[in-house]
Amino acid sequence: MEDYVNIKGIDYLILDEIKINNTTYVYLSEDDNPLNFMVRKVVLEGDKEYLIGLDNDEEVTNAFNYYYQKHKEEISRS
Repeated sequence: MEDYVNIKGIDYLILDEIKINNTTYVYLSEDDNPLNFMVRKVVLEGDKEYLIGLDNDEEVTNAFNYYYQKHKEEISRS
């Protein structure tokens, strides 16, 4: 993956990618508005990777928990 992705005309910085149970979650933040933070997951179709939304609230919660667990020291310092 590149350092940035464009979603609906907005460039998002890739903050992190975390692979859990064969699913790769991609954590994104808008450069101009870091509070615009989102999580997508990678799907592979043929030889191309695509980012799609998460399936449900439970998956969203779990994905944020994975991010928090990995970055909790950085988060607590800010």
